[in-house]
Amino acid sequence: MTLTNIKNEDIFKYFIQISNIPRCSHHEAKIAEYLANFAKEHKLEYIRDKYNNLLIKRTNKTSNQTIALQAHIDMVCIKAEHSNHNFNIDPILLSINNNILKAKETTLGADNGIGAAYMLALLDAPNFHGPNLECIFTTNEEDGMTGAENFDMINIKANRLINLDSEDEGKLYVSCAGGIICKLTVPITYKLKEGFTYTIKIDGLKGGHSGLEIDKNRGNAIKFAARILNYLQEESINFRLININGGQKHNAIPEQAQINIMLKSKEQEAGLSAIINNSQNIFRKEYDQREPNVKVTLIENEISKVKVFSKSTTISLIGLLNLLPDGVIKTSEDIKDLVETSTNIGEIYSKPNHITIITSIRSSKNESINSIVGMFNQLKIAFNLQLKTEHSYPGWNYNKNSELKEIAKDVYKNLYNQSLEEIAIHAGLECGFFANKKADLDIISFGPTIKNIHTIDESVDLDSVRRVFIFLKELLNTLK
Repeated sequence: MTLTNIKNEDIFKYFIQISNIPRCSHHEAKIAEYLANFAKEHKLEYIRDKYNNLLIKRTNKTSNQTIALQAHIDMVCIKAEHSNHNFNIDPILLSINNNILKAKETTLGADNGIGAAYMLALLDAPNFHGPNLECIFTTNEEDGMTGAENFDMINIKANRLINLDSEDEGKLYVSCAGGIICKLTVPITYKLKEGFTYTIKIDGLKGGHSGLEIDKNRGNAIKFAARILNYLQEESINFRLININGGQKHNAIPEQAQINIMLKSKEQEAGLSAIINNSQNIFRKEYDQREPNVKVTLIENEISKVKVFSKSTTISLIGLLNLLPDGVIKTSEDIKDLVETSTNIGEIYSKPNHITIITSIRSSKNESINSIVGMFNQLKIAFNLQLKTEHSYPGWNYNKNSELKEIAKDVYKNLYNQSLEEIAIHAGLECGFFANKKADLDIISFGPTIKNIHTIDESVDLDSVRRVFIFLKELLNTLK
């Protein structure tokens, strides 16, 4: 199988064309222009907005049903370290090996170029006799979902939407989490002190994606650091905090954290050392097989005269860090083992005049997100902090009465004699924005098997793409 063999095949013809056009997130003007020209050439009604989202409609006079299809047109642009590829001008170089489509030294863009190619193939299909189609092409899904966020639903007549941005054939996505980022800023007052300084390191944790792996109940290095500071307080160790840092991204469970402290008296070093050793034992016993490699290390530094946090700042910070919620808050009552609501203290870092704590809140219910933000507001008042929220995206709540879901499952069963597995994920999809904008919209999401997305090893199975397209067409014909 070569590119020559598939270049005229309905789906792959359009995927190859898409792959020739630059479309990194935030740079979708050229792919939007391509879609607008496609609509003009095929004499289809279209709307292009200032965010480069496009709505392209195909009317079937024999049907009184309208179905919306949706995919995003941007891609994550990553290349091999030694590659000279220029995403601004160079096409994605495609190759096929053992029926697997890949790119040379770059991301493939099957996420979500295959979904866009499905819609283009349907808009162009001469023998398509299904329902009226409203094909929504959104931008910047990969870096904030701002296309979906700003898409105007006023021109959408459909009350059923099929999102084509899933990567597991045979699975039907029916719910996703929404979320928001909370930034807490703790003001620091200092005292100039001289004493014995130490570094406490927490590392060896597994970390992971704060949405997809929060259910593993892994250790959070920042929370471990907070507990150690609390142990020092409880044992009356006379210390002052110099700084505290941990985590790398708001959506990653922190694998490491570091605390710098000062002891007034060398005599308390033995007590400090005992608490550090005991902390490691406590964490290993508590987390057992989940975090067998957690390490807590004490490093002695030089005697120094440095600025340390005031006693009041230290007490407030330790209290705040220990009170902040982290991990799974609630599981779903409708879907077994699904995390419904969670928080992740993802980053803490010290600046000259303040400390910033960044927490990611996720839930499939917007009310739960609002409730936790309300809790943060109470902490803001209690500890005299600053609070800023940003990057909010709505959840897509599970609809157990979805007719579209049941129809899709029946069609798939009849077509392939296999059952579609219902999947809900504790991460974000554009479906949340559409569900939030149009309350009566019945939504499902599915797609072909795509592996290693967002890496240079991204690949898609050609036969999986074909099978899902056959299923999509059969589903649309059933919905006519």
